[in-house]
Amino acid sequence: MRKLIPFILFLCGTEAIFAQNSYKKLLDTAVGTSRSIYVNANPITNIKLDAAKMWDYYNEYIEDSKLVLDTVMFAQIIKNSQQPDKTLWTDRELDKSILIKNVSEPIDINYVLSKFNITDKSQIKAYKKTIGNFNATKSYDRDIYSYSKPVFDDSQKYAIIQWDNGHNGVVGGGAIVLFHLSEDGWEELGTITSWKY
Repeated sequence: MRKLIPFILFLCGTEAIFAQNSYKKLLDTAVGTSRSIYVNANPITNIKLDAAKMWDYYNEYIEDSKLVLDTVMFAQIIKNSQQPDKTLWTDRELDKSILIKNVSEPIDINYVLSKFNITDKSQIKAYKKTIGNFNATKSYDRDIYSYSKPVFDDSQKYAIIQWDNGHNGVVGGGAIVLFHLSEDGWEELGTITSWKY
């Protein structure tokens, strides 16, 4: 019995590490291909999925991807999206992004240099220029992306992430993208729904 307890603890720890790695790989797949390095630290919490429109999402997805998927998975994701994770994004989760806590405040260049461990003088100069341009831009014109935390189906093999980059009330758009966990890792399957401003 004494040997069994450490073995069970080892298995639990291994499963937790796998789950963390899987979650991080999903974020890298979804956000790592972002069009902007600037990401709102506040996740989207009003996910634009409506159970009454499930068949519209399903048909739009089939039209977009040419893949047919189980409607039960869509229904589970829609149900699970009603209680989204509202915790702020962390630098550990989005390690390739500059997290913006308040759209109207300037970015601290020291935070960026420290986060990305930038020590090369030419890179420091380039980042200072880039951050300076961002800080000089009016807050309503800043190109900042927002993402929801992933919402999974009950099997944890499918997930959606909503993104939006609406700024100044006229430009931008967003989408809800579906991902699948295969043997090769997380892959983007297609868009469930999208919009433009």
